[in-house]
Amino acid sequence: MALFIPWVVFLLWYIAPAVYGKFPTQLGEIIYANIVTILALICAVILEAGFLRIPFSRNMKVVVWALLLVSLMLYMVFTYSHLPWADVFVEPNWK
Repeated sequence: MALFIPWVVFLLWYIAPAVYGKFPTQLGEIIYANIVTILALICAVILEAGFLRIPFSRNMKVVVWALLLVSLMLYMVFTYSHLPWADVFVEPNWK
C-alpha cells in the first residue's frame, strides 16, 4: 500500500482544485484535507484487502520492494533537497 497511497491521495486531493478551484477560506481547505485523508484511508483498506488475496511471486515481491525504495528516495529528495526539473505544478518561466 505504500506505493499506492501517494497515488490515491494525489487523485483525491486534486479533485476539488480541478472542479472547484481555490478554496475561499483556509477553514474550507482544512476540512477538505481531512475528508481526503479519511477517504484515502478507506481506499487503502479496501485495496489492501484485495491485495491480500493475490499470491505474489518472488519476482513480483522484488519489483514491489524496489519500487517502494525508489518511492521513498524520491519523496525524501523532492521534499528536503530540491524539486524535480519538470515539476508539473510550477509556474512556467515564460511569463
